[in-house]
Amino acid sequence: SQSNSFTDVAADAYYAPYVQWAAKYGITNGTGGGKFAPDRLISREEMVVFFVRYLELFGVELDTGADITTTPSDLEEVSSWAREAMADAVALGIINGTKVDDQVFLAPQGSATRDQIATMFEGFCASLA
Repeated sequence: SQSNSFTDVAADAYYAPYVQWAAKYGITNGTGGGKFAPDRLISREEMVVFFVRYLELFGVELDTGADITTTPSDLEEVSSWAREAMADAVALGIINGTKVDDQVFLAPQGSATRDQIATMFEGFCASLA
């Protein structure tokens, strides 16, 4: 487990304690080779995995029993390690994807933006109501 530090996260970086906390609790495993890649943009699937792991850490029930009525057209592009988390997030309405004509796309390899993260948190809060 990568609970102490990543080789590319300076101990005095303002975000170091937060990265250490996320690693300690299994929210992040880094990008491999003992690295976290703090300056790299986060992909949408990485964002979803972080979020779902966070929910699991705090015991939030993820089994919605909901049927996904629209299967995202690019579901096969989701990395195998992120597929279950992405399916949970779609079922919970945390992530909806982008609708183009009659197709929905998750764009799992695309970079996440601050507004997408805010939308995801809003979707999560709505699912708890």
